[in-house]
Amino acid sequence: MRSAEAASSSSAARVTPTALSESAVGVTRVTTETGKTTCNVYVDRVECQSGAFGKNYRAPSGEPANGFVYRGGRVNWTYGNMAVTWPATVIHYGNTYSAFGWTIEASSRMTVFGREGHGVIVDVTKTSTF
Repeated sequence: MRSAEAASSSSAARVTPTALSESAVGVTRVTTETGKTTCNVYVDRVECQSGAFGKNYRAPSGEPANGFVYRGGRVNWTYGNMAVTWPATVIHYGNTYSAFGWTIEASSRMTVFGREGHGVIVDVTKTSTF
C-alpha cells in the first residue's frame, strides 16, 4: 500500500486545487489526459472505469473488472459500465483539482482522490487505498 504522501508530490507543495464544476445531481465526472480512465466523483464515493483494469483485477463474478467503487475506505471491483451522469472534464497531469470535498491529483502515473485523510490511488496496474 502506498501512502498519500508517497503517491503525490503536489501535496507537499500545498497547491491550491482548481475547483471542478459540480452538477446539480451531485456528481463531477473526470477523465485522464490519455482517456484511459474516467471517474465519477460524489460526496461519499468515487467510481472509476477503465478497460485496462481487467488485466489485473476481477469482479466478484470472476469476470475481468472494468471499474470500481471506492467508498468508506474500500475498493469494490465491478464488471459493467458506470453511469454517464455528466460531461467529463479532462484532468491534466501535474495539476490538482477539487470536487465535493475531494482533492484530485493527476499525474501520468496515477490519479489520487483524497478526502479527510483517506482515499484511493488509481493506477490501472496497482490501485490501492490509504
